[in-house]
Amino acid sequence: MPRNDQESRAGGVFSWNTGVNYARQLDRSGRRPFVEAMYRKAGLSLSRDLATLARAPRISAKPSAVRYMLDNYTPSARPRVPLVSLQAVGDGLTSPSLQRAYADAAPPAMMQPLWHKGAGHCRLPPEQVLAAIAHLEQRIASGKWPARPTQFVDHTPPPMLRPCLRQEGPSGPRCR
Repeated sequence: MPRNDQESRAGGVFSWNTGVNYARQLDRSGRRPFVEAMYRKAGLSLSRDLATLARAPRISAKPSAVRYMLDNYTPSARPRVPLVSLQAVGDGLTSPSLQRAYADAAPPAMMQPLWHKGAGHCRLPPEQVLAAIAHLEQRIASGKWPARPTQFVDHTPPPMLRPCLRQEGPSGPRCR
């Protein structure tokens, strides 16, 4: 499993939930109405489950493992060349929220996300891939992002609730 391999390389647990308020995270996600509706439909109690999470033991990260992951796996969101991302709105393997976190942190002149109206991971129609490449080539040639190609849709995924970016300079990493 990738997680076991990563923890082995990092020398310990590199993620944590100390200080996490799950009710607040749900509010920040923008998904509370949906989650509440699903709980009602299932006849379950969201407030009881959130209370259970609040009482659950917390997991602390090993600082040296966090540092290893920051140094070796965490993106800086400072691309040196123009970058386009292409992802399906309904990608169930790699969360679109991860894509949003990177796009929100990167300079808009250097990164542009493109969204395919569909589901699945890495199952993009060839014409969409070619359109994304042409879009990037136009950005490189002109120095500015052209209008988004019509094959792609407007999409704003829910926010990444605890993004972590590698920072250069005295501020160090920014993790929530």
